[in-house]
Amino acid sequence: MEVFKKENIILNVPIEEKEKLLREIARNICRLGYSREELKIFSGLMDREKEFETSLGDGFAIPHTKSEFVENPGVLLVKTKNEIRWSGVESANVFLVLFTPLESAGNTHLKMLASLSRKLINEEFKKMLHESDDVDVLYEKINNALAN
Repeated sequence: MEVFKKENIILNVPIEEKEKLLREIARNICRLGYSREELKIFSGLMDREKEFETSLGDGFAIPHTKSEFVENPGVLLVKTKNEIRWSGVESANVFLVLFTPLESAGNTHLKMLASLSRKLINEEFKKMLHESDDVDVLYEKINNALAN
């Protein structure tokens, strides 16, 4: 199964609360075939946020989970219509979601996180993620980021 495909891009989500968005993310992870355990995936995402909030500033967050209930590693790009309060002072509307099986999590999880984090330093890349709703462009740019 591909880590990132065009179907993994979810745009204009009308949710305005963190917990509801994490539930929607878990639902989509299952809908796309990466897991069959929506509640367990949601719990894993919530647990990570409680441990360490995943906001990066500049309107971005990287929610992620390593779980025995994830069958294949993957990445979602989720963009909400409006910013969501993500941490005490930070809000976000662009979410790069990472999920990996527990047994392969160490290396795979870190590689995906490092690849995307390196690109999120680039102002042009961040601007493109915020402004574009072109699935083809978003797919190409994120796929290239994951390949490096």
